Amino acid sequence: MKIACIGGGVAALYFAIAMKRRQPAAAIEIFERDSEDRNSGWGIILREPMLEAMQRMDEASHAAILARAVSWDQIEIRHKGEVSLLSNQFGRSTGRHALVEVLRARAVELGCRILYSSPASAADLAGGYQLLVGSDGIKSGCREQIGAAAPIARVQSANRFIWLGCDKAFDRMVFDFQQTTHGPVWVHAYPFSADKSTFVVECAQQTFDGFGFGRRALSSDLARLEDIFAALLGDASLTGLSDAPHEWRQFEQIRCDSLHHEQMVLIGDAAHTAHFSIGSGTRLAVEDAIALADSLHQGGALPEALARYQQQRSEAVGSVQQQALHSMQWFDRIAEHYSLPLAAFSRAFLFRSLGQAA
Repeated sequence: MKIACIGGGVAALYFAIAMKRRQPAAAIEIFERDSEDRNSGWGIILREPMLEAMQRMDEASHAAILARAVSWDQIEIRHKGEVSLLSNQFGRSTGRHALVEVLRARAVELGCRILYSSPASAADLAGGYQLLVGSDGIKSGCREQIGAAAPIARVQSANRFIWLGCDKAFDRMVFDFQQTTHGPVWVHAYPFSADKSTFVVECAQQTFDGFGFGRRALSSDLARLEDIFAALLGDASLTGLSDAPHEWRQFEQIRCDSLHHEQMVLIGDAAHTAHFSIGSGTRLAVEDAIALADSLHQGGALPEALARYQQQRSEAVGSVQQQALHSMQWFDRIAEHYSLPLAAFSRAFLFRSLGQAA
């Protein structure tokens, strides 16, 4: 089978690895719009169920990923000047750039071809491949093509967020909630290397407007955020991917009624998104990749294989997305919880993905 992946992120790379492990003779080409040296991003969470599936699929890349990962065993909640530590909350993370480097190298080792600086569309590639894998991320053009034949559900967060890096490695996952003159601002932070952490800042639209975030160069916003989170950061500083204010966004949870149409199939963020507060985006991408490779390997006509993939992923993804939606909406309504004392606030935080306060 000749396969083209449109987009060269984690979903496409892991699908290529999984497919080559299942069918070494498959010819796979990955079309990546960015250049080879552009591999950016901060840390990502490595969920244990995902790592177990990766180990079963490909021991070599699994070992290489763990070699570049860090771990923690506590979550720290900071609220109203008090601190709550939740033990036995084991987690792992790594840099997105590190994960992509490992997966690129392994995909090439297995015989896949990665074409950099090669933006491509389904229309460009349709005649030359038996299968087109839409793996072009949250702004997917492939999704819009399939969306013409099946509905796409979208739910947008009321909050604004920005994904930043920090030149300090926290020794645990930290959620720091700060009250300001314009309302609460909070951060989800966790280490991804020996000296760096992910630092995702979120706030309500009213707070965003009150501070004037997104109206100036990003460096101005970073200085303000460093002041707000001074107690957590100490001497550390924050970094964005550019100095553009457009890095502030509203999260959009996306779900496609159909993951395939004709010779096109969607995986990863092109197929569905889950709010970053539950850390499952990479897990969904990897599990999609494995499920699609397995469905194709089972044989039969292409429509039959894609239907199997659709059936397998719909229920699993739906459960994760429901939890993510509850979590997103909890943060959207944070004003309802903010006055709670630390113990009650922590309980509400822990149970947020279940759609209940305690």
